[in-house]
Amino acid sequence: METTHQQSSNITKLFGNGNSVQIDSLALKVSSALGSGGFGDVFGAYDRLNGRRYAIKCLHWDGFDDISELKQVEDMFNTEFDLHSSVKSHDNIVNLHCKDQNGAGDTFYMVTDLCEGGDLDNTIYNTSYFWKHDDRIRETMRQIIDAVGYCHSQGISHRDIKPDNILMSREDQSGERTCFLADFGLAHRGPQPPDQYDVGTNNYKAPGMFAFRLSVRRFSSDRRFRTR
Repeated sequence: METTHQQSSNITKLFGNGNSVQIDSLALKVSSALGSGGFGDVFGAYDRLNGRRYAIKCLHWDGFDDISELKQVEDMFNTEFDLHSSVKSHDNIVNLHCKDQNGAGDTFYMVTDLCEGGDLDNTIYNTSYFWKHDDRIRETMRQIIDAVGYCHSQGISHRDIKPDNILMSREDQSGERTCFLADFGLAHRGPQPPDQYDVGTNNYKAPGMFAFRLSVRRFSSDRRFRTR
């Protein structure tokens, strides 16, 4: 399911720069539009009382006639929040604060820390942060693996790990950055259902996921399916 131009436009009106919004107990002022995707838009904001900066993930489903479809979106949103909440305490998973929805029940909000260094994809392609710094590459990979391992220890599979979903802090005084796993919209708790092996972004899926879809086992890392 993808957001339409009309839906994105409605979100922009609600969250225009300088607009004040109340989400759960947070009194925020919108500062910028950070991005959009197939399931919503993200805005930067800051607390009107203490200046702390946040990111607001918004889903606005305007004009749906099918109530069951809206309920499905709400269930997906609540599942994402619950799974993310289960692992937010890890140092390399973006901190999650609260969720809310409007009175009509067709707009959903989720508030996280704002990672001001952008995402890993931008860091790789548009900065020199990793250039000739193997130590930084190793440390970033260590942090990602540690975050994913923690998710797995809690029975949660992220299912959409890619550079766009790894957020970065600004450089600290020593010039280093910390990375944070984000966006649990496709996450799942428990064993992977057989009909959901095709979940995720094609360019970043493990070969074994395509193998299951094509009934080909030769690329699987599972010893049971290796060919000689």
